[in-house]
Amino acid sequence: MKKNAKILSKSLLGLMIWGGISCTTSFDEEIPLVLASSGVEVIQGTLKVNSFDKYEDLITGKEKLYIRDFNSFQKGFDELEQSVENLRISQEEYNEITAWEGSTLLELLDQDGFIILEEYLIYLNFNNRIAVVSTDLNLKDEILAGDISSESIRLFKFEDDVIGLLEINSPSTVEKGIYRARILTTFDPLAYTVINGCVWDKCDNSTTFGNSANTGGDIIGLGFSGGTFRYRLDAKHVYQNAAISFRLLSEAKHMRKPEDGSVFWKAQSTSLYFWYDFEYLSKKNGSTLKKKASVKNDYTNDLDTTFYSSSRGLDKFYLRTQFYGEPGGNHGYSPNGTYWQFNLKQISKGY
Repeated sequence: MKKNAKILSKSLLGLMIWGGISCTTSFDEEIPLVLASSGVEVIQGTLKVNSFDKYEDLITGKEKLYIRDFNSFQKGFDELEQSVENLRISQEEYNEITAWEGSTLLELLDQDGFIILEEYLIYLNFNNRIAVVSTDLNLKDEILAGDISSESIRLFKFEDDVIGLLEINSPSTVEKGIYRARILTTFDPLAYTVINGCVWDKCDNSTTFGNSANTGGDIIGLGFSGGTFRYRLDAKHVYQNAAISFRLLSEAKHMRKPEDGSVFWKAQSTSLYFWYDFEYLSKKNGSTLKKKASVKNDYTNDLDTTFYSSSRGLDKFYLRTQFYGEPGGNHGYSPNGTYWQFNLKQISKGY
């Protein structure tokens, strides 16, 4: 029941499971189209091209497809870039999508990144550079949620000639344990809160290292080149004070080390997010109350934001932060899809 509540809360927040960029997935109405030729239709909001040859003509521009009111991937991405919201995707994934910006491909994909070629439902996950293929057209929601357990689902790398492999009925070229589809980087109101060891001006997850990932602990994963590794997300928010210098900040660091007794941790870039909510009043003359709630993300090993920095201290403040991280990055992965998402206990003064 708790799991269902978490998934529902994520859906209601209207954020994205990348590759896809839509806020909702609705199959209630067919989309009106003006088509230049036969062999193309819309099924539950997704373009269906009835033959690989027809798709070749479309993707190469030999035939033009004029679509009215179709929610394409390109249209959704354009709207997202123009919005005032943070993109909530990694820089690496943003680069993958913008490399195709303005192409026929993004015009043919639906808002979530799906297209149907012959009897194959194909989903392009730009985050992982993996194509998800199934002959079951009813698996859209499961695929978007990262559920690839169906026996009808095959996985292929972006580098693969997928149409050619489908023509010879090739098996997957990517193991399902490597897929690492994100549940989704949205604020989770039910996330665990780290409390132990926290004081009024600092809280971190150092007391949870080695414990469950759900509580901010380490994650045991596999390296893409072999070996077993321990991945760690070092998270903190802090009000630093040194008499003539004061800072309020949040920071997350992602690290790894071999699971063989090695004592050395090495920085490793991955998708990191944190959601923050703060309020403060500086001791500087004429200061007014400052308040903000937002999110920051990047593909990096060290994600940090300084909310306040001055020679004068804060008269009062509070800071809340929730952290999200994917273990491994380009180095490795969690074989069971485990990731970090937890809060740190609020730090505050005067509240």
